[in-house]
Amino acid sequence: MEKILDRYQRYSYAERALVDADAESQENWCHEYEVLKARIEALQKYQEHLTGEQLDKLTLKEIQQLEQQLETALRKIRSKKNNVLFDSIAELQRKATFIFLQERALQAQNSDMAKKLVEKDKADELSQRQQTEQAAQAQTSSSLPHFLSVESTINIRNHQPTGSVVEEAEQSFARCNGAVLPPWMLRR
Repeated sequence: MEKILDRYQRYSYAERALVDADAESQENWCHEYEVLKARIEALQKYQEHLTGEQLDKLTLKEIQQLEQQLETALRKIRSKKNNVLFDSIAELQRKATFIFLQERALQAQNSDMAKKLVEKDKADELSQRQQTEQAAQAQTSSSLPHFLSVESTINIRNHQPTGSVVEEAEQSFARCNGAVLPPWMLRR
């Protein structure tokens, strides 16, 4: 039975303690609410003063203090702005230097490639020319003169050609494949 009574007393005292704590905390909350409300009102007035509103209630000393605070704030703001601008300028200069160096490297590569391309074109042209000359030499050495080729026909008859026909024949034989025959060899 004593245990039951002890438990009863503990729970009842604990319940009373909670009720007392709630009352105290409620008083603390009410007091803190009043403090916070007063602080919010003071901050709103201060903000209005900073924006230039309701300055007619301030004394000369308060206006001078407000002016000094604004000047200090402006100096800090300008200093921060200048630091940000200088940092961004420095970053842009670093980027510009990097881009300039990349551009130089690309120009050097481009000029090297252009030189190689010109050299390759010259080499290709030279080899093309050599191949053309070799083919021409092979063709001239392997081909028969025009007047000995199978395609040309010699028409031998007993008639006398006119002077213009003889001259034409002489000139055509003389020009064939670069072989030049003297005119006396072409005449009968």
